[in-house]
Amino acid sequence: MVTRERYLWTVQILVRSDGERLPLVLDANGVPAHYPTCLILSKRSRSLASASLRAVATDLVHLGQCAIRMGIDQNERLENGELIDLSEVSELAELCGVTTTALRRLNSTTVAEIRRGAGFSRSDGVINATKNRRIATAIEYINLIARIGEAQVPAADRRSLSNARKKMITLLREHKVKMRSSRIRAAFSEVELSSVVKFILNGDPAEIWQNETICQRNWALVNLLVTTGIREGELLQLKVDDVDHSENDGHHRQTAG
Repeated sequence: MVTRERYLWTVQILVRSDGERLPLVLDANGVPAHYPTCLILSKRSRSLASASLRAVATDLVHLGQCAIRMGIDQNERLENGELIDLSEVSELAELCGVTTTALRRLNSTTVAEIRRGAGFSRSDGVINATKNRRIATAIEYINLIARIGEAQVPAADRRSLSNARKKMITLLREHKVKMRSSRIRAAFSEVELSSVVKFILNGDPAEIWQNETICQRNWALVNLLVTTGIREGELLQLKVDDVDHSENDGHHRQTAG
């Protein structure tokens, strides 16, 4: 069954006898799809959580809807060594940014032709993290099938096809939305750092935190950061190696209640 005939159609959770919940991608006939199963089992062998595997499965179903919308049979093309071109890469990345429900609605045979040609509304969009995850899953899926296609061509053509595949993957990866990591913070200025140090030397923490318990906790954190060196990202970036145990003694005190 080819993609346009609903190869990547729905997700079903298989509950094994040991309680493991394994997500599977089924085609429209209820048969587990071959390539998605290979990809999911490969990730399962690396001990990915069931929730992560389910996210991959739902991303693959969305990818199937993208192929229907684009009017291509990506499996057959990649198996035959025909890669996705630049315009199709851009369209695929754009479709990764809308909801699966919106794609299913436009792909439905009951929708009028004039409606299928309409664009997506703002409410049909997804957050950047979801779009990036879908693109990452699409890259893995496309790369899997394309490499299988490379194995079918003569050795003389394999290198050029491999280079073209890597270029296609790079183009698709470039469409991922640039996102700032939650672990990265703007650097502190010298003025800000000096004011913190001056306050630690001469200030009264009780002026900031009136609750005695909270004051003790926060003041201990502030002193730890200053003693070990304030880093970009503060506690999120503080690592064990940042503390020189040969020069400092650590004391832990736990209050009752």
